[in-house]
Amino acid sequence: MGKSITTKADIVAIQYAIERYFGRQIINYKDCTALCNDIYKRFEIKMSEQTIRRFFGLIKSQNETSITTLNILARYIEYNGWEDFIQSEHLPLNALSAEQETFIREFYNIIILPSEIIYPPQDVSYYQISYILATRIVRHDFSVSLIQMLARNPASQLFFYEMFPYYDGLAGKYAEGINEYIKENK
Repeated sequence: MGKSITTKADIVAIQYAIERYFGRQIINYKDCTALCNDIYKRFEIKMSEQTIRRFFGLIKSQNETSITTLNILARYIEYNGWEDFIQSEHLPLNALSAEQETFIREFYNIIILPSEIIYPPQDVSYYQISYILATRIVRHDFSVSLIQMLARNPASQLFFYEMFPYYDGLAGKYAEGINEYIKENK
């Protein structure tokens, strides 16, 4: 029969596949509502936004995702069900790689003087890239040293914590970064 045990890598892989299929990342309540509506349009199955929020780790849950939910989500991305998905060749998305963390550090490792900060930002491209980067950072498992760097660096304080607060992540690892950020700004 093959693989039937659900691993964290399987869950992360289907989360990533759903986001690709849906066309955007699931990072807040609005995204969860839109995904639920899309699932309803396709299958006439009503899923709770809270279920989607728990599934994507936007709110804490003590329980594993039900097989019914996994089957619906797998069908959404055009698999026959959860078993079909986990037996397929999917690429798990785990922690940020060393290269990705280095890129993030270099991106934010610019010197910003208080007199250079303009709000709203005039450099729309840096603002947009910061938004994209911030959403990708919060969707991955990242190291404590990266959390500390983001909290201490003036550019990332502004473009990661202040301009793009991740409210749904306040119950997760993002909260550690917020605590570090607060310590740095006392």
